[in-house]
Amino acid sequence: MYEELKKASLTLRRDLELLRAAGAAPRLHPNGFIQVDLTVDTRVHVWPKEELPRADPYCPIHDHTYGFSSLVVAGSVRNIDLEPVVHEGGGYRLWEIKQWADERRTPMPVFIDDERYAFRHPSDRRLFAGSMYEMRPFVFHYSDAESGTVTIIRIHPSAPGRTARIAAPLGTEPDSRFERDVTPERQAELWDMIFRTIP
Repeated sequence: MYEELKKASLTLRRDLELLRAAGAAPRLHPNGFIQVDLTVDTRVHVWPKEELPRADPYCPIHDHTYGFSSLVVAGSVRNIDLEPVVHEGGGYRLWEIKQWADERRTPMPVFIDDERYAFRHPSDRRLFAGSMYEMRPFVFHYSDAESGTVTIIRIHPSAPGRTARIAAPLGTEPDSRFERDVTPERQAELWDMIFRTIP
């Protein structure tokens, strides 16, 4: 997988130029970065120097119904794996949420149970340009990238009929109003940010 993603990184600027010319639309992610689909299972994530909108409230702890491989092309990413533990003093509740790709809109979160959760931290690492990491499905994590970071991710087949989960601090609910799709004018601005950021 590393060689495949490394090869994709070598033609990334050209491939993105072709996508832009073909009318492809970048979109915003509620965790504060730009996404572009290279193929049906390969995406580019870009954290530009400019500040981007994020979900409100910001709930970065989540899992995925799919696993993925991620190559850091530029900058660095801190990836923290987390394990939820039922705890009477825990500061989080868990919510189910359908994948955005299934709905093509930010879906409504659904409360999972009445338990309170804390999180263990089995893994916490920072990865730099040229490094790759793997995420298994249904593992909670969050990622913190410095501005100027670019990653390419390859998504592995997802589990049918399952939903992803988000951890929200007590007294809050994950944002269901965040708009990932933007106007053509905003798309042009995002494209400019992308090309100023990628190597």
